Amino acid sequence: MKKVALIIAVLMMVSLFLTACGGKTELTTVVEDEGAPAEPAVEEKVELPPAPEAPEEEPVVEEEPAVEVIEPEEEEDDMGAITGEAVADTGCMDPSIQALVDKAKDVDELHYLMRETPYLRKESEVFVKDEKMKIVLPEPPAFIRGEYYNAVYLDTDTKEAIAYCEDRKRCDDYNEPFDVEYDDYYRLTPMDWAMTLGCAENIGTETMYNRDVIVAEYEKDGKTNRMWLYNYYGVTSQIIEDVEAKEPAAQRTFEVLSKSVTDEDVVHQYME
Repeated sequence: MKKVALIIAVLMMVSLFLTACGGKTELTTVVEDEGAPAEPAVEEKVELPPAPEAPEEEPVVEEEPAVEVIEPEEEEDDMGAITGEAVADTGCMDPSIQALVDKAKDVDELHYLMRETPYLRKESEVFVKDEKMKIVLPEPPAFIRGEYYNAVYLDTDTKEAIAYCEDRKRCDDYNEPFDVEYDDYYRLTPMDWAMTLGCAENIGTETMYNRDVIVAEYEKDGKTNRMWLYNYYGVTSQIIEDVEAKEPAAQRTFEVLSKSVTDEDVVHQYME
């Protein structure tokens, strides 16, 4: 008991001593707070060079395959067909007809009689050699002496024509020329007619002027035409246009006399 009282007394004395010291001296304790966060370091801002821009991709142009340009063939004009320069070859022609047309285009001289409507009474004698022609006209029912001529010479290249009177019974001057118009006397030749065929069909065979002919039928301008072609020469022996017409159709026939023509036959010869 005495020990407890002694301890309490000692503690009280220590407490008083400490209180007295605290009034005179300020005890400062510096405590370093190691746990406080350090101020962040200021990072130096370094500007980096801009990244290089990606190169623009050039558009890819696909090359189109080369196209072969085919120039359209020039169409033959009407005069070309008339002079026999245009050859029918359409690809739709019957092979037997095409074979005759191929023969006709090789014929450059011919002597024949041409008969025309009405009733095939108008008969002309025709000589053809290359670009030269001579047409002996049908005899007229009447004529005027001094103005009459019966032979017309044509040049299918220059499209010129000149006429003479070569009838000994009706002519006063055999060598006097007459100016005439080319278009008034030129007629398609048997060779020319063969060149006008298009998509022709072989519809049979016949005989004309004691020669074998093939009959070709074709459409033109909405009309049905027929053409007879010599099997040997390939040239036209007869042409009938619009065979289905109610009125008599235009008709021409060509009777071949010879396939041999001389220069004298197609050039006027001086007569005494």
